[in-house]
Amino acid sequence: MTERTPPPPESPGPVTVVLPADAAGLRLDRALADRFPDRSRTIVSAWIEDGRVTVDGRVLAGRTKVRGGERVTVDVPPPRPTTLVPEDRPLTVIHEDATLLVIDKPSGLTVHPGSGQRDGTLANALVHRLRDLPTPGGADRPGIVHRLDKDTSGVMVVAKTEAAHRALTRQFASREVHKEYVAVVHGRVEGERGRIDLPIGRSTAGRTKMAVRPEGGRHAVTEWAVEERLPRHTVVRCFPVTGRTHQLRVHWLSQRHPIVHDPVYGWASAAGDDVAGRLLLHAHRISFAHPGTGEPLSFEAPLPPAFLAALEALRRP
Repeated sequence: MTERTPPPPESPGPVTVVLPADAAGLRLDRALADRFPDRSRTIVSAWIEDGRVTVDGRVLAGRTKVRGGERVTVDVPPPRPTTLVPEDRPLTVIHEDATLLVIDKPSGLTVHPGSGQRDGTLANALVHRLRDLPTPGGADRPGIVHRLDKDTSGVMVVAKTEAAHRALTRQFASREVHKEYVAVVHGRVEGERGRIDLPIGRSTAGRTKMAVRPEGGRHAVTEWAVEERLPRHTVVRCFPVTGRTHQLRVHWLSQRHPIVHDPVYGWASAAGDDVAGRLLLHAHRISFAHPGTGEPLSFEAPLPPAFLAALEALRRP
């Protein structure tokens, strides 16, 4: 029987997990990262390199292939305090209570530092607004349990406490969080609804780019339904079953219907990109259980003015 992903420990210290059978053939660092979804693979790799991980009592390299069924013990270090510089950046708040902050992220705002960017991110704004945010996902990701691409706008949830972070992380890991996106893609999409089931992994074209990878990619599923047909484009509702990096953008590119004005996965000089002005992908709705009370919650972010203006322009023959 495959064990469910364990919750992060209540406090730093040893935690033991059993790798599931379907981890067979994976590298240790990747298999372990799958069991700790609230930690990045970089953090898990650092645990391994620091000797904090033993596999059936032995210290192994992160590149070691696992068989499945191994008993892995991790000496989880205490979270590092964030060193982010607080920035007074306005946030559009949809909901806030003692444990949650739900915001409407604008297109163009990076969620957390990376690739040399240390400021100007949502994380910098969060540490200005809220003190003592939990950092189990890393010192540069205070309160962040999921992310949106820089150019994607829409609803996003932030955990204000350690307990909320743990509970939300479990819901994301067990696919109990339901997300709905609105996208405008190039061309006429055949059919009224469908399902894209193609694995996604790092592209050979660069470490920051993803691609459909039949061999070695991670399971990725997107369900979709047509919302509106435009003269040369299609508006689709997207319901990601999994949450892989750049999943919707890569999946629509694989169907030869890339999302309009995608700077990474789009077509050069494609019709409509000139009037869009931004990536036409928006996280419209998110539904989950309140991490404290278990109450069903659902929050929406309306389509932003720039998105609506692009839609209006693309409706013209």
